Amino acid sequence: MKHQKGFTLIEVMIVVAVIGILASVAYPSYVDYIRKARRVEAMNALLQISLEQEKYRANSVAFGSHTDLYGTTSSTTENGYYLVTVSNGSLSGSTYFAEAEPQGDQVSDSCGTFAIDRNGPYTSSADYADDRCWSR
Repeated sequence: MKHQKGFTLIEVMIVVAVIGILASVAYPSYVDYIRKARRVEAMNALLQISLEQEKYRANSVAFGSHTDLYGTTSSTTENGYYLVTVSNGSLSGSTYFAEAEPQGDQVSDSCGTFAIDRNGPYTSSADYADDRCWSR
């Protein structure tokens, strides 16, 4: 009897099926992990705006709008996953409100839009990311 080396077609198909099952379980977790990692981009942009606002107010009597700070009405974050806008929260300019709205694939993130005001992360509304999303 002659002994053959190698794999049979059935063995190869079983391996492919197992790999397919593992991939179908792992891929959604991977995508969620990537979206969670991209949230840092929104948080960093908003915290940078907070710093810029404090600098602006030190030289002015009020907080500035996005146009005052950057010369445009809005901008995207470094990798383009969030659209950032800043507005004066009141007519007197005694506060500000900035938000980072997800763009592209990041729209599917469960946290949604991040916001910050003079007092820090804005989590008082269901329309914005909550404390769970702001925690790292």
